[in-house]
Amino acid sequence: MKQRTSAIQNGANGLAEAFLFTVAASLILAEAWRSNRSQARRRDSVDDQLQDLQDEVNRLKSQIAGLSTDWEQKLEEESSRNNELSRILTRVVEIGLRGGWAEVVDQAPLKIPASVVKHAELPEPRTSNGGDSSTSET
Repeated sequence: MKQRTSAIQNGANGLAEAFLFTVAASLILAEAWRSNRSQARRRDSVDDQLQDLQDEVNRLKSQIAGLSTDWEQKLEEESSRNNELSRILTRVVEIGLRGGWAEVVDQAPLKIPASVVKHAELPEPRTSNGGDSSTSET
């Protein structure tokens, strides 16, 4: 009978150990699966955020390129306008110097002859009624 009791105890111990081993293996596998899923979700989230950032960078690059093109165009227009105004001003000064409207004295600023000033109709100084300079007495 002692052998039978010993065999029953050994069988019970074997079943208990097998059960504990199965539970432990199941817990290990479940934790590995959960960890793997968590890492996959985290990778997906990081990939989504990275894609969003790349899209934002591309959008900003195209916006900067558009602004750069606009600024270059405006700069070209202003440069061309400045050159045109400079050419017109040079032409007006040449005409004025030829016509006797002004004199250049020793590289000083242009001096307007008194004869031109006396005959010119200059507008009246601005008055306090809104600065209407269109009314001038002759």
